[in-house]
Amino acid sequence: MMMFLFPTLYLMGSARKGVKKKRHTSVEIREVKEHVKNCQVTFRMEPHIFKEVETYLIRKRLIVDTRITVKEKLDFFLYMLSRNASYEDLVVTFGHNNDTFHRHINHFFKKVIPTLSHHFLQSPILIKCI
Repeated sequence: MMMFLFPTLYLMGSARKGVKKKRHTSVEIREVKEHVKNCQVTFRMEPHIFKEVETYLIRKRLIVDTRITVKEKLDFFLYMLSRNASYEDLVVTFGHNNDTFHRHINHFFKKVIPTLSHHFLQSPILIKCI
């Protein structure tokens, strides 16, 4: 049985000839950002604040465009934080692979957040009481 099953599965898998098809598109997210109320509900912020954060990250070169734009990377991250979304939720909403989300969101947590926290947050000064 297995000697028949494995070659059949191999032939079925090779019928695509390595062409990847997008499972979903992120058209819905583009439409969300165009309307103020939809942006507030989805990302928990107003569109002009989203654009300011985006331009700041680009200006400081904390995030750069690759095959995925800075806008979309910021979308991933803010959507995940505002909705407490899993990678599977991101796959359904944005249409990329789990590994893609893992790589970009880890970049946010390992590089972007520490850099922003050093720049914007100040540790409290310890005052010795005598």
